[in-house]
Amino acid sequence: MKSNKIRTLLAVSALGAVAVTGLFAVSSASAQTGDQTTQAAQGKGAFIKSLTPDQRACLKSNGVAKPDHKLNAEERATAKANLEAAAATCGVTLPTRPAVAKLKDLRADIKALSADQKNCLKSNGITKPGHRLTKPERQAAYAALEAAAQTCGIALS
Repeated sequence: MKSNKIRTLLAVSALGAVAVTGLFAVSSASAQTGDQTTQAAQGKGAFIKSLTPDQRACLKSNGVAKPDHKLNAEERATAKANLEAAAATCGVTLPTRPAVAKLKDLRADIKALSADQKNCLKSNGITKPGHRLTKPERQAAYAALEAAAQTCGIALS
């Protein structure tokens, strides 16, 4: 049961970032000409603005377009796969989201924990939040998880 709470905590924290990343990538679809880290710091529009007209045209001709409705999980997965294929065809480097990759690694780590390890995390105050977390709350929750993991002898990625 604790494992579900930890997974839910992480899922809630990552859900917004993952959804925005997927939808943004589908809507923006064009080539990138700058430093990915800098673009991520500049916001959503930085990737789109970094694309040349030729790159945008290439992505469009390969079927990448802004969706006209809210995508469900299956549609997002399909759109992401199409975007990645089109980007490869057009020579476009998609921006990376280090925080999303970190959360995926963390989820895998938590899934692999034994019942004793999960109980140790629970006894060290790791619980599911009762509301959507703000960025400072997410950062504090992750710091608490890291501290509890260290106390419990758990190595996180």
